Amino acid sequence: MIDFLKILVTDHHAINQIRENSLLSDWHEKTNKTTGEITNEGSEFAGFEIKIIASKYLYLSGSLHKYWNFITKGKLQNYDDFSFLNVIRSINNLCIKLHLNPYSCKIDNIEYAVNVVLGIPADEVLKSVINHKGKPFTQEYALNKRFRECEHQRYIIKIYNKGLESKRIENILRFENRTVKMEHLKKIQILHLSDLIKVENIKVLGSLLQSDFNDLLFYDYTIQDNGLSSKERFILTQGQIPQYWYDLKKDNPVKYQNEKRKFRDLVKRKSGQDLQGILSNFISQKWDELLRYNFEDLQKLTDSFRQRFTEINQLSTGLNSVKRIFEKKEKKEKGKKIKRRFCFSCGNDISIQKPGSKICGEKYFGKAKYQECYNKFQRDAKAKLRGIEIESLENRSCQVCGKDISKQKLSSKRCGESMYSREEARECFNKSRRDARAIREIMVYTYANIAEHKKAHKYLDNLLNIKERNTFDDFIHNDGYLQQIATG
Repeated sequence: MIDFLKILVTDHHAINQIRENSLLSDWHEKTNKTTGEITNEGSEFAGFEIKIIASKYLYLSGSLHKYWNFITKGKLQNYDDFSFLNVIRSINNLCIKLHLNPYSCKIDNIEYAVNVVLGIPADEVLKSVINHKGKPFTQEYALNKRFRECEHQRYIIKIYNKGLESKRIENILRFENRTVKMEHLKKIQILHLSDLIKVENIKVLGSLLQSDFNDLLFYDYTIQDNGLSSKERFILTQGQIPQYWYDLKKDNPVKYQNEKRKFRDLVKRKSGQDLQGILSNFISQKWDELLRYNFEDLQKLTDSFRQRFTEINQLSTGLNSVKRIFEKKEKKEKGKKIKRRFCFSCGNDISIQKPGSKICGEKYFGKAKYQECYNKFQRDAKAKLRGIEIESLENRSCQVCGKDISKQKLSSKRCGESMYSREEARECFNKSRRDARAIREIMVYTYANIAEHKKAHKYLDNLLNIKERNTFDDFIHNDGYLQQIATG
């Protein structure tokens, strides 16, 4: 869940308290050779590196996950699960021991990640990854390292074989986002160490992590070359080259999106499995599992957190209560506060998106989630204008195969690509066309008279517009007029 943190402390009293802390005895100093002035001071504590610069700024950097395992198991490792409740406990413990005020500890860097145990070797997944958002990965193969890393302007995406690195027999795949510039996280009010005890903030980080994973481009090396057309072989061969996607996105972003969609559809169709979709579900399920909590336990932890913070604050600053600190701050930043906004379709927190957003965006939640929310939003809006009850739209089914299409557009009558694969949608479309032609052929051969022929076509068109009818086969056999035509 939450792993590496880099925290900035600027409170002069807190810096002096850390200097005098008995748990930090081994300090090293750097001095200016000319003036002899101490410029930097440093120490370590349970895997955290502490650095004081010019007696004004204190940086605390290290893994919160490893810290929790150190204080509970005596080991600095992060290959196991790290739950939301343990995140709160570890922050509590760290702040108590170092006399820190979590509400004034500014987060400068943050890393959030999940470890997923797979049934296949993690190296096979790494081999299949091509790029992230069109940007190539760096490759690292060493004796105990297998990973892919992609550096963006504000964050770094990393996917690697955690089992190999930690010398475990399990196939552990780790996917992580290390945010080095906090601008986009400030929009959802993740600013200080205390913000990491809020459930809604952790949920948003989970959505962002899954969205980052969905932005990866995968190839399946189990696809057999025989049975491919020359065009398909060319698309698959070219798509395995990271530089091709990088140049294409730079030169023609629209074509890049279209070609990426074609490549993904072709890989999914020829491989017989959606590896990326399966792994994305694993990541989502693992995050939900780590976030699971008992309400009473959470209440006790948060109450204890506030109480202990009050005690530390009184010892360090001499103030009577914590509220006084932030009442002034809230008045200053009242106009700057961003209200939380939620998706009109599914209820997800979309505060991180643009102010005018109404549904989950493709950038943060993936194309599939965006399409689902967009269809539901449009469907409900049209239904409201037409005076149709929204509840009646929840059980719509395909008129050809009977599958559920309640999440598609209001005008949908058959399976669409937004919910089903291209092959399933095409199969329903072709079957509906074949059945429609069959009905028209019955009428053409049965009626030689032009007037009767037109009458039959008009009757057919009325039938095709009835929304409550079942499949084409059903209404052909159940309609008395068509049976009379068919039998002559």
